[in-house]
Amino acid sequence: MDKAVTRGQALEVIGRLTTDTKWEYLDGAQLQREVINLSRVEFARRFLSWLQNGAPVVGTQQTSLAGDSQPALTKWRTFLIGGVAKKALLQRVKAGFEVGSYAEDIMKKSAFTTLDKEEAIDTIVLTPADFGYTWMPTTTELFDPTRLREWSMQNAERLDGHVIELLPAEAGPHIRDQYRDQPNGEVLWIAMERIGGSDGRPSVFYVGRDDHGEQWLRTDWARPDGQWLLGDRIVFRLRKVTKD
Repeated sequence: MDKAVTRGQALEVIGRLTTDTKWEYLDGAQLQREVINLSRVEFARRFLSWLQNGAPVVGTQQTSLAGDSQPALTKWRTFLIGGVAKKALLQRVKAGFEVGSYAEDIMKKSAFTTLDKEEAIDTIVLTPADFGYTWMPTTTELFDPTRLREWSMQNAERLDGHVIELLPAEAGPHIRDQYRDQPNGEVLWIAMERIGGSDGRPSVFYVGRDDHGEQWLRTDWARPDGQWLLGDRIVFRLRKVTKD
């Protein structure tokens, strides 16, 4: 096991952030909303994710949609969805995994639907940085179907005739049920149309496995103006384009 971070190392990181950050270029209202107002647990999660992904610099410029001489974007995994009623799907996932109360709440909403027949769907895992963002995009920007189509067209060669799309909401529980070999410490977000819970907050699923091997399905609030870390790993649908 690696050595734990010492107090001196932690103070060194904080000192560098404090002195080297160009504070005059930051939006004070955004800082209050997206950092200061976070719970201690959420702040720690985002900060650790930022460090683990190379501490990317957050700028103010817009995304560059197309990338030249970049690696191909290929399928991650194929999952089966549909053919299971929503109540039965919830029971199936709860039988093998920890299901958060908000995730269970969303699965009982009318907006959460399941297909009558089973079908296979391909998926791909992408980060905001993979899309070319150099600043933290909002949920509205990241999950905009029009932007995803445009980006897919501009990266057609890298995608080899596929397009990137949002997943149907039922994919979240199905991925949780079928992705049993998920590595410890991994968290994957589900790119989907957001569903409002009983509290009215639009949320998305995410699946994870902690360092002790516990696997779970949960949801988190995805506000339209909520921002995503450049290293957040998000599952999208990868669909082959067919010619009519």
